[in-house]
Amino acid sequence: VTVPAGSTAGSTTLDATDTLTLKVENFADNATTGAVTMDITLVDQDNNAVSNSGTPMTVKLDIGPGKAITSVKHNGNDVANYTYDDATGILTFTTSSFSPFAITYKVGKGVSNITELNTALADVDVDTIVLLNDISATDVILVGRSVTIEGDGHEITNTAKRVIRITAPNVDVKIYDTKITSKCTVGDDIRGISFDNASAGSSLLLDGCTVSAEYYAINAVPGADNLKIDVKNGTVAAGWAAFNLYTNNGVINVEDSTLKGLNDKEENVWNNFNTITFDGNALSNANYGAHGCNNTLNIKNSTVKAYSESENIQHWVGIQYGALNNTVIVDAASRIVDDNGADMTDNFLVGWYCNYNNGSYMTRYENGSSKIIVGGVEQDYYKYQETGSIGGGETGGGQGNPGF
Repeated sequence: VTVPAGSTAGSTTLDATDTLTLKVENFADNATTGAVTMDITLVDQDNNAVSNSGTPMTVKLDIGPGKAITSVKHNGNDVANYTYDDATGILTFTTSSFSPFAITYKVGKGVSNITELNTALADVDVDTIVLLNDISATDVILVGRSVTIEGDGHEITNTAKRVIRITAPNVDVKIYDTKITSKCTVGDDIRGISFDNASAGSSLLLDGCTVSAEYYAINAVPGADNLKIDVKNGTVAAGWAAFNLYTNNGVINVEDSTLKGLNDKEENVWNNFNTITFDGNALSNANYGAHGCNNTLNIKNSTVKAYSESENIQHWVGIQYGALNNTVIVDAASRIVDDNGADMTDNFLVGWYCNYNNGSYMTRYENGSSKIIVGGVEQDYYKYQETGSIGGGETGGGQGNPGF
């Protein structure tokens, strides 16, 4: 503790010969709630309380390493001018009086900007990253290992065409309480979180998060197979598809959340699309049944929205371009609606076009392997084949870009 000149203990004015002690009492560190509380008193060698007449003092306090400090409060008021060394555990701050202090934290590596975030992502010894501020990026954020990100309500924005890209197989990424927002306004094929073709076997948990992008909020390219994606207590929204998936053998669970797909693209039959898309990438017969197959999507107590700002059709789910053997299960507590709350259960797509060698397009219907079950009732899309339509009475279906 550095004490300014003129400080007193009782009726005695202190000088450099006096020995001062920072007495910490009632210290408690609750790792479950992430809170350190204590009473601090400054005393002299005779245990007399020291008064500094309101002059600020510098205090260094060991609260233990490995904490991402989210707040420091003095007598209930924020202390803004603190620093913390997460390697030594030393918290440094200034105060003009001594009274109860409370410190909140999360266990992990605290980061305040994109440089610190990328450094933490590259450090294999960091298991949990805690956002201490909003993060702004201009290049895609690459995640190539298992990691947990605690957002603490902060936002990650990115002007690149991908906000986050998962780049390695069998990684387990967990993100809590974070807004993930694409700010890219140039070009198309803009994504929030993208699994690239090396990410097979990986898992992603989004809990209490929002993800938004102009084209695809969550995307998985061909080769990103055997994925597990869990969305809880959040929102996934895009200007086309909340999910745009070319994965095989994936399991996607959505619970207590909202999926939104807004079709705001140029009016064109190829720009009809879906809030949830399983895509086989079969613009030629060679890829029929190669991608977007054998997936299961479970939606519980959630809302799926599909709406358009033009004559383009926005289906709530599309199983298209040779994507086969997919199962979509929506429980009775969930809603499938447009922007006005009107029911959209019948507005789905199964099938669409394949490109034959002569350059013409021909309708290729689902072979009956996929199932769409809403509220315990399997939806009958076969009847629409009799009239030449596909899915819930509608034709059309654009294709997303399968690239990175």
